[in-house]
Amino acid sequence: MSNKLGREVWGPLIAVVAVMLLLPWLLVNLVDAGAGMTVTLLLFFVVNPLFCLWLGSWAGADVKRRWFWPALAAAAFVAGCWLVLDMGETNFLYYAGGYLLIGCVEMLFKAANITWRL
Repeated sequence: MSNKLGREVWGPLIAVVAVMLLLPWLLVNLVDAGAGMTVTLLLFFVVNPLFCLWLGSWAGADVKRRWFWPALAAAAFVAGCWLVLDMGETNFLYYAGGYLLIGCVEMLFKAANITWRL
């Protein structure tokens, strides 16, 4: 495996695992109950959407080879939440769908060379 391919596969894979699997585990095990809801909301509504936005932008640079990364991030989110928080809770699928939508829209915008104007 070439060095470029290694960076293109292992770097984002480590990022997906860290953000979508490791952060919920750290949330459950290291944050006390008083701040748990605040950190959960921060994770679900700030960190994960921004990560999916970044991942979609990165995937949009080469859609033919990276199209599956937003779906992989959404699947990793569901797996992480089901393993750590509550197995089989269907509400996490709605969050994953939102993250998938964010990542795919950003990927398509990046591929079509459309920029955000704030």
